[in-house]
Amino acid sequence: MAILLKAADMEAAAGLEIETQEISDKTGKVAGRLPDVGRLAFLDAQSGMTAIRSIALRMIEPEGSIAYILELLNDPEDAQYNLKPEIAAIKKTAQKCLENSQQINQKFRYWYLVIMHLKETSLSKKGDIVKEKETTNLKQKEEESKEQRFDKKKQALKERISLLKTTLDEIQRRVDKKEDEVQWLRHAPVQPEPSILEDIELVRRMIPQVEAPTINRGRVVGVKDFFFGQSNAHREEDEAILRKHEAKIERMRQEAMDMARAQRREKLEKAASELKQAKEEEAELVEELKTARKELSNSTDQLAEVSANLERAKSEFQRLKKKDLELEGILAILENSSRELGHLKEKIEKLVEFFQQMLVEIQDNVEIGLQDFLRPIENGIKEGKTPEQVEAIKVSDKSKRKIMSSALLMQGRFSAIMDISTAYIAVSRDYIRPAITEMEDLSAMSESEWAVQSKHFLTKCKTWTEDIETVTKKASDRVEVNAKMHMNALQARAIEAAEEV
Repeated sequence: MAILLKAADMEAAAGLEIETQEISDKTGKVAGRLPDVGRLAFLDAQSGMTAIRSIALRMIEPEGSIAYILELLNDPEDAQYNLKPEIAAIKKTAQKCLENSQQINQKFRYWYLVIMHLKETSLSKKGDIVKEKETTNLKQKEEESKEQRFDKKKQALKERISLLKTTLDEIQRRVDKKEDEVQWLRHAPVQPEPSILEDIELVRRMIPQVEAPTINRGRVVGVKDFFFGQSNAHREEDEAILRKHEAKIERMRQEAMDMARAQRREKLEKAASELKQAKEEEAELVEELKTARKELSNSTDQLAEVSANLERAKSEFQRLKKKDLELEGILAILENSSRELGHLKEKIEKLVEFFQQMLVEIQDNVEIGLQDFLRPIENGIKEGKTPEQVEAIKVSDKSKRKIMSSALLMQGRFSAIMDISTAYIAVSRDYIRPAITEMEDLSAMSESEWAVQSKHFLTKCKTWTEDIETVTKKASDRVEVNAKMHMNALQARAIEAAEEV
């Protein structure tokens, strides 16, 4: 695959187009699209196998679903409320295990279809390249008209540059003027804020202290107050008038002081606002100036590019004669890709076969083994008061032996499934996914790096292959041992449950 990725990154391969990204099976039905391949398949497989392992473990562990159902057969009281829910749960769990296996199998079968699609595409492209060689002669004639088009574009760009220079000068004058305005506003004299004492003195001059008004109570009352003193009522009344008068003076002074401060603050805010606006206008003009300069620079670059294209157009006719050599290179890539796709197809076939075998094993265990295990139990159930309850379980000795036999068979199969999925997860995590990452890095290397690193990668792959074979062998050796262990544990648990009755 690294060779294929490297070939796809070559300059000569840039002219190749995928005829269709739709992947079809043998019947012609569309199964998917090209991007859904590679790393995603292995990620999904590892995730799915992790789920399968978890389900298998829940099935066969000492307190697992199979063991618990066998215990319920010998415990009518517990079975009354728990047997039916447990049967429904084990069916659901087994179905989920089957669905995970089906999804993994479909993913790798789809990847296999992708490889076949790419191989067929590479073969069909050979005919397209031959046709492209014929069109090369037509392109030679097109080059004769390019020179005239480039010459017209060159003249138009010269006029555009002249106009841009005039515009640039005008914007520069506006920027200079606005900069002067900003500088003036920035350094304009600001009236200092008076101190509190100065404010108080100012309002005292503006609003001087005047005597409070008096109440005319008549001459008789006045003579009386003079000789005998004011009455408390008159004194309190005069004091109230005095306090009111002084409060009024103080309020008027405070209002005057607040107004003066507000006016000064308004002036400062206005000055700040004018400075801010001037700065913003200056920034806008500077940005406009940058844009004009950039446009002038781009137009100048375009002029240089057009001038260069004008010269290149004269030699393009000769270049097209060499097109045949490039097309030959593309043909070589297609032949090499077709060969490597054939090798990759063989590898994928083995993966498809592996997951198909696991699917068959799980499907047989779920659709046949589980039914053989549950059918005698469900047939022996006497319905309770509610759909979830069981009044009694009547299972003959012969049926019990069949149930136990089916349970042991399922226990052994799920034990094997757990061991196989555990081994695959380890291989995927430790070898396959790291190899894909290195392969992707390898495909992006330069030619000099590729020559060295590709050999190093192949050597590492051989080591990984040996390690995978070791992991596989150890897992294979454990399958039978673990299956017997789990079957014996289940049988012992069933005997214990029967003896407790």
